[in-house]
Amino acid sequence: TNLVTYSSDLSNAAWLKGNVTVESNAVMGLDGIISADKLAENTVNTTHYLSSPTMGPLTSGETYTASVYVRGGQKTRLIVTSNNTTTWPINSMFTGSAITSSTLGSATVTQVDGGWYRYTVTGVAGAAQSIRLNLQFTETDSNTTTSYAGNEYKGLYIWGVQVENGSWASSYIPTVASAVTRAKETLELTEEDYFSAITASPTVIAEAVPFEVVSTEANDDARVFTLCHSDDGTTVNTSSITLGRTANNYKGRMYAYGEEQFTHATDSYGDGDFLTNNLAIKS
Repeated sequence: TNLVTYSSDLSNAAWLKGNVTVESNAVMGLDGIISADKLAENTVNTTHYLSSPTMGPLTSGETYTASVYVRGGQKTRLIVTSNNTTTWPINSMFTGSAITSSTLGSATVTQVDGGWYRYTVTGVAGAAQSIRLNLQFTETDSNTTTSYAGNEYKGLYIWGVQVENGSWASSYIPTVASAVTRAKETLELTEEDYFSAITASPTVIAEAVPFEVVSTEANDDARVFTLCHSDDGTTVNTSSITLGRTANNYKGRMYAYGEEQFTHATDSYGDGDFLTNNLAIKS
């Protein structure tokens, strides 16, 4: 579910403009039409930010991920934060393809087409309150230098703002006047509707092409993509094959009764490599 309304219409009055201007439909968005907006600062000597429509209330203790597609213009620095970092502790600064700093939550950058990058910041809600997502300009490579006299000709391009419950960003869900929920982005086959009808041992084939992801996560259990996962309805008996985020490798892992029974990581892969994996299921 994308909780951000008017997710690609930043000019809508529901978005609060703090000493910034929005030029609607300034350049081509990632949907292939002229749909991305230009966000520019004004000349006032103060903070310059755009604040999303109110969302929530969030559920205390739940993890939420914010994501936004950004293309540099006359400016390249952007802070992604919340209007209340006690309620939702996220605060990361991005410059083009780099995470310049991340003081609250965990952040990633994913390179996409045409000079666009997808920035994500993830944090756990600290209170059951409504919240806004803030996109804030800064003048230097410090997320504390946010008050300055702006230049009305300087800005960058924004498309596809999203906030969702979960520890990573799903593909973009467009919204207008209300939050939008879509079906899961996974294929689930249960024993009742599929596997019980198989007389021989089947093989599941999973294929993927990874692209650049930069992460502040300290371990490769933070996944870019799960190729295959199975469980018995609990979290203690599972098997999975994933693409590692920081280690850049396939990882196979199996748990039984809460204990790791098997783990294996393959050779590293590079951006754009075609990866394929076969998982044999034995009865």
